[in-house]
Amino acid sequence: MMKMNPRYRLISAAAVGLFAASSLFGFSPQTWQFGSGEGRDGDGGFALLTVPNEAGADTAQWSVTADALRLTSSAGAPYNDFSAILPMSGLGGTNLQNFTITLEGTLVSIGTDSWSYRGGIVALGDGALGTDYGTTDHYVASLHRIQSSERRLRLAVGPGGSTLVQTTPDSLSSEDAFTVRLEGTYDSEGALTMVASTWYNNDMGTMWTVGPHTVASPRDGTYFGIGGRLRSETEVDFHNLSIVPEPATYAFVGGLLALGLVLIRRRVR
Repeated sequence: MMKMNPRYRLISAAAVGLFAASSLFGFSPQTWQFGSGEGRDGDGGFALLTVPNEAGADTAQWSVTADALRLTSSAGAPYNDFSAILPMSGLGGTNLQNFTITLEGTLVSIGTDSWSYRGGIVALGDGALGTDYGTTDHYVASLHRIQSSERRLRLAVGPGGSTLVQTTPDSLSSEDAFTVRLEGTYDSEGALTMVASTWYNNDMGTMWTVGPHTVASPRDGTYFGIGGRLRSETEVDFHNLSIVPEPATYAFVGGLLALGLVLIRRRVR
């Protein structure tokens, strides 16, 4: 029988060790490129929801373009709450798994209403779409386009908790690309600390943040994704969403893997 070269044995052990470590910690980094068809409603995709705030009013419509999930609100329509959510295995629930969630999008057109768009990342939700898009059903890190001279970053950690808001005096214009990021880190007691950040047109020099904010007894929902509220004649594209373990988790797993390699190397010698 052919014997395996010790070098290849080490490489094989490393691969197996990394797979086992990933399974042990219950995480699996994921990215959805919405324009490629990923994220469609049904067939395991995100549940795409819209709810107008007035009975009988027009409902905002989801569609899929060449490079995005697009949400469009018709002229004269009232506020519509919206979400695109999916239960995530290994996140939320009893898994105290640190996470970094990043959403990239573009405001295609902005309505005339002063509160045309408020939306971003939702996390640790229970699968429902609340009337305040975050303070009752999940946590939300959202970017707001308010009037013509302000934009805001909001971290909502209700119910009964705090809402942190940071305002910048420049406008968010149509065709502006935006990125919103939400980072969550658990401590040894199970408390969750969150930090929200945003930047524009792929320029991280424009980044600004809200937080950190710590919740002693955090939500334990398993739904993550996109959520918010928009109004008449506003159209927004969501290009991609990524959910990955917080880097400290990788460092811990990497340390375990390195230790395993040392032990294997000694045995080979």
